[in-house]
Amino acid sequence: MNSNRYAAQLYCFSSVTAPDLYEKLDALAKAGYEGIEFCGGFDKSPEELNAIMKKAGLKLISWHIGIERFMPDQFDATVAYLKALDCHSAVVPGLPGHMTSDADAWKKTAELFNQLSFKLNAHGIKLGYHNHAGEFVKYEDGACPFSVFFDNTDFDITCQVDIGHALNGRGMSLDEIFSRYKGRFNTVHLKPYSLSLGSEDRGKGYQTFVGQDDIPWKNVLKTLKDDGSTQWYIVELEYSGEKGPIKVLTDAINYLKECEKTI
Repeated sequence: MNSNRYAAQLYCFSSVTAPDLYEKLDALAKAGYEGIEFCGGFDKSPEELNAIMKKAGLKLISWHIGIERFMPDQFDATVAYLKALDCHSAVVPGLPGHMTSDADAWKKTAELFNQLSFKLNAHGIKLGYHNHAGEFVKYEDGACPFSVFFDNTDFDITCQVDIGHALNGRGMSLDEIFSRYKGRFNTVHLKPYSLSLGSEDRGKGYQTFVGQDDIPWKNVLKTLKDDGSTQWYIVELEYSGEKGPIKVLTDAINYLKECEKTI
């Protein structure tokens, strides 16, 4: 089969504020990445970012943006910024406590996302949410924040599942996530996680690399291929050790593309 399209999340480089941003993007392009996902503040002008990305030959496929930028006082400026970058995906990477304090709060947050998604769709921008491990801790009724949220959001809202966080969360299996939210994985975060390293301290489970961790990558890629909704695989790191991010991201894409050849 043909390989899917790969992007790198630039969290490991401090996103747009990274020193020598062009050199980093150029290295990613040479490693085989076609896209990037920024996170955080809008610290460079669209003109400057467009010039850097064009020179490196990479496409901005998504941006991790705080929920506050979609509130009425910032909504128009956020949309204008993304449109100037030809960016059609905006993903909220986390939420403040008052929006996630219990199941009812998650349901209210889901309704807010539905409203924001409707408004963003009018501008050609697709809204999504990126999970963390704690969102899989179950309530007494067996539900968890992740399922409460996505069960109550519109189908059009991207379920940007972070594979590493999902495995760490231990509340829903990957198979259950993929089955329950089929067709909603426009972008997916491919992040490694080791259950053995995280057996006592869950945070240490991220101190591993794609292909040396406990994620069944061939099964994950096969399931996403069969699902058919994923446009971009986004590789994200929480750890690079002595290798450094470029080497780790290069090794990751090489391993994942080899996995794709077998499915």
